[in-house]
Amino acid sequence: MSQAAVIAQETAQRIEQLFTQFGRDSVEIIKTNMRKADQVATGETMNSLKYKATPSSLVVSGKEYIWALETGRKPYQGGNKRGFADKLLRWMQAKGISSMPNKTDEQTARFFAWYINKFGSKLYREGGRTDIITPIFAPQRFRKLNKDLQLITVTSVAQLVRGYVQSVNQNQNA
Repeated sequence: MSQAAVIAQETAQRIEQLFTQFGRDSVEIIKTNMRKADQVATGETMNSLKYKATPSSLVVSGKEYIWALETGRKPYQGGNKRGFADKLLRWMQAKGISSMPNKTDEQTARFFAWYINKFGSKLYREGGRTDIITPIFAPQRFRKLNKDLQLITVTSVAQLVRGYVQSVNQNQNA
């Protein structure tokens, strides 16, 4: 393998390590913020958070409704979404929320589902929040990531130039 190929492979590994750490930190920031905001009931959403890093990309993901932690749940336009009342029932049980007077837990969960589907969640109606997921997009985090990527790139280019100069010098001396 040529020296350039070795340097390229090492560079890719260093970038992947950098992205892996950035992804791991991002997931931890979100989890910490969820706990601080008391946004953990069953733990399903928190446990769905993950990251996938490669030398050319980083994806941080979670359940499809993860952004509802910040935006709230908007009214549902397609009628009564199936399964939502069951999810609310599990949430009520996890949070220790009791049913409405003269209603079962299931009836209360169905009422909440109807109400949220009709009007949106309280968080949605109040305009949302920006303290759970949004902090992972803080400019200072990306400035540091950019600086670290630049350092890796400059170091790799310097290694390539040094290797080229050495090979030219060796050819001239031969």
